Amino acid sequence: MKFITAALFTGIPNLSFASLMYTEFGGCMNRALQAANNGTVSFHCHFDSTYCKDGEEFLTAEQVASEGLGACTCDDDYNSNVYIHGCYDMQATHAVVCSANYGDCPAGWYDLTNRFNNDHTVEEECGHGDSAYDNVVDGIPNSSCGKRCTCNFKYQSRTTKLQVRSTQYGLCYDSNSHDSYCTVNEETCHPGEMYFGPHSSTMTSSDQDCQCANVHVGGCMDGDTFSHCAVTSDNCKVGQTHLMPRALREANGEVDCRLCRDDFAPVQDPVAAPTAAPVVAPTAAPVVAPTAAPVASETDDNDDKPIESMTTSSAFLGSNSFVGSTLAAILFLFM
Repeated sequence: MKFITAALFTGIPNLSFASLMYTEFGGCMNRALQAANNGTVSFHCHFDSTYCKDGEEFLTAEQVASEGLGACTCDDDYNSNVYIHGCYDMQATHAVVCSANYGDCPAGWYDLTNRFNNDHTVEEECGHGDSAYDNVVDGIPNSSCGKRCTCNFKYQSRTTKLQVRSTQYGLCYDSNSHDSYCTVNEETCHPGEMYFGPHSSTMTSSDQDCQCANVHVGGCMDGDTFSHCAVTSDNCKVGQTHLMPRALREANGEVDCRLCRDDFAPVQDPVAAPTAAPVVAPTAAPVVAPTAAPVASETDDNDDKPIESMTTSSAFLGSNSFVGSTLAAILFLFM
C-alpha cells in the first residue's frame, strides 16, 4: 500500500471561543527505595502510571503538591519537566530523538527508557537558549544540560541550544469528518480515529508543528462539570471520570485543554502550525524529524552511549493515515 499525502492539517473545530486551559501532571514514587536511601526522595514526573516501574506508585498532581514534591510541569522550567521516552539510533547515526512512548520511536531504534540521564545533576539555570553540555568525571557523565527527553524540551545533540516547545508529538485523524488534531500518543485518540506518530513519514514530510502548546489533551469531570485537564484518568480525583480530547470537546465546547502554555520564549526557528481553529501559530521553517534514516542535524551525538538493557522497536508504520480538513486532502493509492 502506498500513501501520497498533500495536505494542510487543521485542528479540532468549534473551539474558537473555548477557554484555553493547561494540564496538571503527577509522577511515580518509590517509597521503598526512599526508605532504603535514608529518606532521599525517589520521585519522577510522568504523564501517567504506565511510566511507573515495579514498586512505584503514581501520585496525582494534587498528591504531588500535598507531599511537597514541587510541581511537575511541561513549561520552560527544565528541571521540573515531565520525562518522556528517548530513542537512539545505535547502528547508523547515533542520533537521539524523543517520543511520548516507546511505540513512537523510529523503526529499529533502541529504547533509552523514559528517564534517560535522570541520574545527572542539572543546574537550576539550565533552560531555553542555553548550550547543551555533558560534564564527564573519570569517564562517567555526572551532570548535564539538555541531555534528557522531556515534555517541553527535546534532547539536544552536542552543544546545540535548548529550545522551549521543541518536543514533537503525534496526530489523530477522523477520516469521516476530516478533522485532525495534535495529541500526546495513540491511546489519546478517539475510537475509530487514525494516528500518526511524530517520527512517521507522514509527519516528517509535512510542515506540522505538534509541539506541546498545540497538543490537545482530555480532562477530568465531576459529573457534567469540568474539573481540570489531564492526559489520562490517573490524574483525576476519586469519583471523577476522564474524557479524552475529542470526547471532552463534544461534552464541553467551552474548554480547550492543552499540554502546555504558548507564552514561553519563542523557538528560534518556528515551524508551521495548523492554519485553522484552534491553533494560530507562525508559519515558517518546517520541523524535520528523523524516520528510519534520521536527518543530519541530529546525527553523530557520540557523547551518550546506550545502556545494555535497551530493546529494539518493531517497525512502527506511524500511519494509521491522517490528514486534515477543509484545505486538506489525502489520496490513498493501493497497489
